[in-house]
Parts: sequence; structure tokens; C-alpha cells
Amino acid sequence: MDETTTRAPGELMRAFLARIEASDFEAVAALLHEDAVFDLPFRVSDPITTGRDVIVESLRAGLGAFVKNIRFEVHATYPSQDGQSAVTEYSSEGERVAGGMYRNRYISILKARAGRIVLLREYYNPLKLAPDA
Repeated sequence: MDETTTRAPGELMRAFLARIEASDFEAVAALLHEDAVFDLPFRVSDPITTGRDVIVESLRAGLGAFVKNIRFEVHATYPSQDGQSAVTEYSSEGERVAGGMYRNRYISILKARAGRIVLLREYYNPLKLAPDA
């Protein structure tokens, strides 16, 4: 049994954010089910990414081109009664690659199966992605 099988969905979310902060995408991959879905409903193009490897490469390329030294602060986690999902409120702060700071707030829904993330649906303010935000 590896360490992910004992993690509750809220703990998986915290681990996911910590690995993103560290830019440790191999460790991010270890948290994801091979058929995981990453859904960004407010993203203009391609809001749904499916498959562990595709998600990891999308995160690596997208974050690397946009922000560095990103940090997350978890404000609250609301686990489901069945223990298979959790809603997490958090915020981020980082340096934009193009200059300036990036800050945003998020609400994510994470669903887990066998200790791995099968769905991560992230709601954020897309206006904060604009260069002058």
C-alpha cells in the first residue's frame, strides 16, 4: 500500500498544491489516477483535460509559461459525508513570468478513488489571468 491510498480527498488536495508549488510534476502524476479529469469551467479553450500524462504536461507547460514561485494558502476544506470528495477554498500568489504579481482565489472540487485524484474541478477568477490584472 503506498501513501496515497491512506489520504482523504482534502489531504490529496493539499498534497497536489504542495507539489505544484515545488514544480514537482512527477510527484503530481503520482497523485492522479491514470484516467483523471482536470476541469477548468471558466477556461475559454479546452476546459477539460483528461488523462494523467496529459494533465501533467498541461500543468507543466501552462504554469511554467505563466507564473513562477507560486504559493497556495488553503483557507477551508469541506469533506463529503462519503469520504470520496472534498471542496477546498484556497488562494494563490506568484510572480508572473512577464512581470508583476499573480493572485487569485479558487474553489475546487476533488473526487478520489483508491487514494488517487479522479476529478479536479477548479473554479477561479479568469479576469486575474489578464496581463494588467
